[in-house]
Amino acid sequence: MAAITRYNRNREMKEFDRMMNRFFSSDIKMPSVDIMDKDKEYLIKAELAGFDKSDVSVSVEKHSITISAESKEDKEKKDGRNYLLRERSYNSFSRTFTLPEDADEEKIEAAFKHGILTLVIPKIVKSEPEVKKIEVKSEN
Repeated sequence: MAAITRYNRNREMKEFDRMMNRFFSSDIKMPSVDIMDKDKEYLIKAELAGFDKSDVSVSVEKHSITISAESKEDKEKKDGRNYLLRERSYNSFSRTFTLPEDADEEKIEAAFKHGILTLVIPKIVKSEPEVKKIEVKSEN
């Protein structure tokens, strides 16, 4: 009898540990991001699998760019499906990156295709300073 009680207690403790690990572990998965410095622009590519274009938001404020996405689905039956377990019903994230000083924040373009968000951030073209010739006068 003691062996059965010990077995049940061990099983209950393992289940409790598993439940606590699920509760305290971070299920937030940040998307993979590539940032490239090209000659005339910066390029950011973010992998947003599972999101639709309408789920994605990009904003620029105070020399920072924020990429965020939020996807919700009803927990009710959808399209005649009767889920026994549903772990993918809600997903969200937000990431912020500081923009370089030469980023042209007014001309940033965003495109979303096949789960990849591509941001093109043009660089501000600095013109060469104009050389002004100064006439050298002779003193009498």
